[in-house]
Amino acid sequence: MPGMNMLPTGMVPDGDQADIITIESQPSIPDENEKVVGMEETSQLKFHPDLDSIGLAANVILGCLICVTCKIALESKHLDGHMQGNAHSNPRIIIDKAKVANACDELDIQGIIPALGKGPIHAIEGLAVFEDALKCRECGVLYRSQDSIKNHHWSNHQGIPLPPAWPTVSAQQLDKGTHKSYIEIHPIKDSSPPKPSYTDGINQLRQEYIKAVHKPFISLPLDPRSTSSWLRSTRWGVSNTPFQQHQNNDTTLQNYGLNLVKLLALLLRPKTNYNLVLPKELQDALENLSIAESQRDMDAMQLWIHQVLLHLWTRTWSDGDQDTIQDPTICYLILHTLKKDGSFGEAICVTRIIAQLQYCMRLFFVFHIKMLAGDNKEANYIALSEPLIPWYTEKVVDSTFNSLRSLQHRATSAALETQGLPCIWWQDPPTYHTLLYRGHELKFSDFQKTFSEMELAAMELWEKQVLCGLPLRTEYSSLTDDLRNKSVGYSFLRDTRNATAFPYEDMLINAVLGNENLRSKFVIRQMRKPYCQFGIQWLCANGYIIMHSCRN
Repeated sequence: MPGMNMLPTGMVPDGDQADIITIESQPSIPDENEKVVGMEETSQLKFHPDLDSIGLAANVILGCLICVTCKIALESKHLDGHMQGNAHSNPRIIIDKAKVANACDELDIQGIIPALGKGPIHAIEGLAVFEDALKCRECGVLYRSQDSIKNHHWSNHQGIPLPPAWPTVSAQQLDKGTHKSYIEIHPIKDSSPPKPSYTDGINQLRQEYIKAVHKPFISLPLDPRSTSSWLRSTRWGVSNTPFQQHQNNDTTLQNYGLNLVKLLALLLRPKTNYNLVLPKELQDALENLSIAESQRDMDAMQLWIHQVLLHLWTRTWSDGDQDTIQDPTICYLILHTLKKDGSFGEAICVTRIIAQLQYCMRLFFVFHIKMLAGDNKEANYIALSEPLIPWYTEKVVDSTFNSLRSLQHRATSAALETQGLPCIWWQDPPTYHTLLYRGHELKFSDFQKTFSEMELAAMELWEKQVLCGLPLRTEYSSLTDDLRNKSVGYSFLRDTRNATAFPYEDMLINAVLGNENLRSKFVIRQMRKPYCQFGIQWLCANGYIIMHSCRN
């Protein structure tokens, strides 16, 4: 017949080819009695990359497409209408009709749903299987509710007494439209496969997370509880990796290195309002650096930057006149703290810059010693560092490093001893309800209102956006936190006594995967594999919660 695919013997109904009977449409929501046969590639079910990307498969025996999400058969001409339905309200799904047609040609399917009658036939792989279908004893038509089959009996079998019960059989449905009649199928052995387990997917996500946040260096704990007065006095608790913070994959080294960039810019740029008296070897190194920079020769630039810093920090700068400072590094420090109005920054504003310069100097000398050693694996680093020690330690020679350390001691002392001007002024000392903060009037009632609004906003953010409205809760009224536990990495979240409060690490993701609507929102299928996709709104809400939790 035109428009009909020829089926193999195993799928031809045992009864006569009766006309398809139109019955009520079934809801599209999942059913506890609904099962799926064969979602892996078999002799019937075939996959194609162009079909996988839009959630389709092909049943080559049936000769049409299968929607993997809805578990129904589709004709090629109905793809647009089906994908625009509620079950596929995903803007990522874009149908390329040419690619779909090409995939159908490669798989040798016509994309037309055939008429199969009432059955029984062998199960069609890819379609949902319903094991609760009721079979009419007179004509064999199938329904899935008592009311529907009773109405059918009264309308089509008048004069025949209503039977007390109807036999239950397994059935399938081609689609929800023209071919929505149920078709009886032969019983399936073990047709109730276990519910899909997301353990492997969750474990894979956890491993990817661990790999993403893994740091190649182990830091000493920063928790003050882990450093006692005894360790502070013996200095055993002090990190023996002073440059470790520069080795991490963050912006620490970049921020510290900005001081060196600014220092070199000070040396290279022409001076108008002041003059720096530099020794000839330093002037020659700066001239060569300027030439290398104009030629964009990165190797030469690195070499001459090294020479500039070496000449800059391995000499004693003589004192000039009373109003002049010879050391360019100290001049840079002075100019760095100079404000636009001509005043200088307070002592507390200088300590950070000095500390960064000190770290950069030490790091430079480490690099210089490594360069002197070259490829010699048996090099004596102590011997190589001996001539350089006076230039990166204090109180040995009058060096730039020694000057910075001296200024750091004085700046720290001044910052600790200087009392700042008051920021708060109470307007009603007896009650202390109103104050002025830097000229702004504040009332404690405003704080109470602010805290209340913050609490409501946090609840809204957590319950509606992060938890996606899921009724998840953990009991935290009696959490245990051992403040005397100084074990590295200890946290109340890992305390075994809180096991009843935090029984499931994967509570949220399991709840999302177990919810049909949320699963379709957060999980997409590509090349027959599920992938998690997190919307920008959810990521922002979760990040906001984590950021503020860490701050508190």
